[in-house]
This record gives sequence, C-alpha cells and structure tokens, in this order.
Amino acid sequence: MTAYCPCEVCRKSPAQPAQGSANANPEVVAGKLVHLADGDSLAHWSKKRFARMMSTEIAEIKIRGVNPKAVSASFYLYRAPSAPPAGCPPQLKQLGLGGKERYLIGSDVAREASIYLKMDDSRAANPEVVVVLGCGGYIQFDDNGNATGITRNERKRGDLPS
Repeated sequence: MTAYCPCEVCRKSPAQPAQGSANANPEVVAGKLVHLADGDSLAHWSKKRFARMMSTEIAEIKIRGVNPKAVSASFYLYRAPSAPPAGCPPQLKQLGLGGKERYLIGSDVAREASIYLKMDDSRAANPEVVVVLGCGGYIQFDDNGNATGITRNERKRGDLPS
C-alpha cells in the first residue's frame, strides 16, 4: 500500500484515501531524473474530476541522497511523437487503477517540477514517473484536464514536513 503524507493539508486532500496509510511504506523510486523535450507529456487517469491535483504520495527517491523522501504524484510519460490515449489504458483498468478523467501535463508546464522514473528501465514505452511537488504542492488544470501551472512547496524542495 502507498504511504501518504501525514500532514493536515495533505490529509484533507481528495487525492488521499480516507483509510490513510497505516503501516504503509514509501514507494521506492529507483530511476533517474527525467528531462522533458518539447512535445513530451505526462498523463494521469482518475475516477474523479478536479481542477487542482495535490501531491500526497510519499516516494523514496534513491538518487536524491541526503533527503530521499518526497511528496509526489504519479503520472505516465509519453515521449513525442507518442500521445497519451484519450481513455484509460487497459493495463491500468486491469489493475483497478485510473478512471474516465484524463489529466495531461505538457512539457512546458512539467519543466516547473522535478520528475523521476519510478524504475530504472529506459526500455519501457510509457514509463511511470513521480512528479515532486512537495507537501501541499499541486497542479492546476483547466476544464479539459490540461495543466495550466504547478505550485510547489519551495520551502523544502518536496521533502516531507519536519
């Protein structure tokens, strides 16, 4: 089970399950820092529609060294010219993940955040990534599910609250 940030702000987020994350461990992120090129995008599918997506998942990012734990959100990377499908990919549906609502972050907006591959496997067509926003950070979306901006918690570079 995924570990979630225990702070008051993150606990109130609709992105955090009501049952919390007792006895959960941070997701280990073993991949490299991702540099996006023009036309690359990040996609996320959800059952809920919202204008602001908060980062509440705790990731342990191995290459960060001194402070590896960060509050983040999960997405899938699509390198240009590949584009994310309109509907939730079948492999996510089979796992009971995702939903009808698609959220996209274009390369222009995504450059505002640190992005890491979850696994160090460059052969994956559309690898899963974490977008580090920090405790209380969020991504703003328009009515079509396209990101318009990212607000990070600059105080701690995405680290957990002290």
